Amino acid sequence: RICYDGIELLSMVLSKVKSNFISARSDNDGIISANFVCYKHYSENQKRAILDAANIAGYSDSKLHSVENCIRAIFSRKQPMTINDEAKTILFYDIGSSQTGVYIIKFFFDKSPETVVSIESKMGASEFDYDIFDHFRDFINSKYKVDIKPGTKKGNRLMRACRKLREILSTIPEASTTVENLCEDSDIPLTLSRSELETISVSTFNAFAALVQAAIAKAGNKVMNEISGIEFMGGGTRMPLLQTLVEDISAIKGFKMDDAALACGAAILGTSEKDPEEIKAIGMSEEEIKIAQKNEENMANDDKEKEAKEEKLNELEGIILSMRSAMGGKSSSLLPSDILSPYLNEVEDWIYSEESSTSNLEKMCEKLEKTKRDLKEMCNEYYAEEDKKRMKIEEALEEEAKRAAIERQNDPNALDEEMDRDSRKMKKPDRMRLVMKNKEEGKELFEGKNWTAAGARYAKALSHAAKFIDLSPEEKNEVEAVKVVLYINLSRCYMKLEKWDMVIANCTNAINIDNKSTKALYHRGYAYYAKKKYEEAAIDINLALSYSPQEPSLVNLNSLIKNKLREQAKAEKSLWAKAFG
Repeated sequence: RICYDGIELLSMVLSKVKSNFISARSDNDGIISANFVCYKHYSENQKRAILDAANIAGYSDSKLHSVENCIRAIFSRKQPMTINDEAKTILFYDIGSSQTGVYIIKFFFDKSPETVVSIESKMGASEFDYDIFDHFRDFINSKYKVDIKPGTKKGNRLMRACRKLREILSTIPEASTTVENLCEDSDIPLTLSRSELETISVSTFNAFAALVQAAIAKAGNKVMNEISGIEFMGGGTRMPLLQTLVEDISAIKGFKMDDAALACGAAILGTSEKDPEEIKAIGMSEEEIKIAQKNEENMANDDKEKEAKEEKLNELEGIILSMRSAMGGKSSSLLPSDILSPYLNEVEDWIYSEESSTSNLEKMCEKLEKTKRDLKEMCNEYYAEEDKKRMKIEEALEEEAKRAAIERQNDPNALDEEMDRDSRKMKKPDRMRLVMKNKEEGKELFEGKNWTAAGARYAKALSHAAKFIDLSPEEKNEVEAVKVVLYINLSRCYMKLEKWDMVIANCTNAINIDNKSTKALYHRGYAYYAKKKYEEAAIDINLALSYSPQEPSLVNLNSLIKNKLREQAKAEKSLWAKAFG
């Protein structure tokens, strides 16, 4: 078991951010500085930890900037003063998850902005989440006789639901959600209105009101009368309840700045020659940083090996799927099914075995290469025939490539990047490169929790996967295997977005290609379960269990479905009993 401290964990995140930035920008030299927004309540240890983490992650220069300086920088860039403008006073109201600030700043044309008021607090929008949690904890305890304790698995599920309710209430007057498997494997529906939120969060609201009142008192009547605008910052200020706190006092309508406004302000300060109020902090020694960087490098290498191992495992799965499809194709007579089928079963059993899960990259590569050699020897006649077909197709594609090259040569505006939109014939490797490029970008975005963007990439990969031409049976099987993975990945994005119909549609596409895909059956079964279509869910999960009877996720979902079906049967029995006396 490996344990990491907060500095190491933050350095991992920052290292990933740096890696993503470098891969996305072709015009950088790999030298990147890091600039952070620093609140007043950060301790010296916290400040040092941030800078140490950035140094470990390999940033060339790291700086901390106060909130008001970041506000000055971004607002001056957003609304620059002109020579004809009079000085203006703006109230900024910032509410994050765990901090809140009220800032009143004067902006001038001929001199730097002046901070009139700067008041910060450690409380944030999450305080309302705790109020909602306590409210529903009492409700569940009273109705279901179950005490949901904070910090437990069930408590975390309830807390996520409470946060979701609060966020929804920022846009509509009433919100509803369902928390799964909270009490005796039962789902519990939760509903909350804005008026109810005001009632259960009186003390929290009063604390925010007191902070605003303190800022007003510190500013004085003269400054308050000079305020010409209000800017809301941070996700918490989306709550109408908190917006009206400031708007009612000043009678001015506020505007919401982008959630990344402070970060952009810090970046602007980082590009300037010097921030006169840059916050200083001394952290690790140079030797300690070197040791930590070495540890970070080792961890990054471990991650790369895991990713490479996963790629090899996916390749192995693709080969098995491809050969199974070939056994039912036109060239099946060239395959020794009596020995091939048991061999494929043996390899597939290994894929799901403990030996596979504990294998390192080297062993996984050995298994992959051995499987390829075994299949070549076992199916020599089949591969020889496929090679002949491939050579013929390659020759035709070579001619097509020459024609396309002449067309591009005659068109000076044609760029290689436009191949992404090209509907002309392309060689299989070129088209596959575009498929895998979008697939990998989708994976990166999914890991970054950008579900919508990830889904768009997977959809684009599928678009390219539909443009292959003149494929041999083996190549077609390979492409179909990739499409199954893409449909499943796209369904995962829609699962995160809770778009269950789209999950079902994409899983169905995957199942139409491979009706034994346990992942596609599981995801579609889960979507049916979420839509309360328990009978359809049971069909998919039972079929998936027939292929992978020990898979924990399938076993757990099957248990939930059975409970729901029993509840339905019990309710129907009771209904008919009442109907017939």
